[in-house]
Amino acid sequence: MEIESTILDNLVYNEAYSRKTIPFLKSEYFSNQNNGKVFQIIESFVGKYNAFPTKEALYIELNNLDGLSETQYSECKDIVQAISRPDDLTQTQFLVDQTEKFCQDRAVYSLS
Repeated sequence: MEIESTILDNLVYNEAYSRKTIPFLKSEYFSNQNNGKVFQIIESFVGKYNAFPTKEALYIELNNLDGLSETQYSECKDIVQAISRPDDLTQTQFLVDQTEKFCQDRAVYSLS
């Protein structure tokens, strides 16, 4: 799902976006469980260090994660590898609005 990749990209590279959206995102909102795992790593890192992780930090945190199968680990590693700096970081409000809609849609879906 494209919005999930966009969210992960911006959580790593767009601090203004991240500060506004992390409190509202939940790992269970991600349709791909491994996207949710990567989100959990980002959220935990931000909570612990009050800073945003580099891709290298994400790899290290992923290696320290217990309970992942070989397949899950490989898929999470691929997700981290695919995280890239967005071309345009000026569209923060648009992204916040889209993420809010994503959260609302996923919260409603989770309730049903």
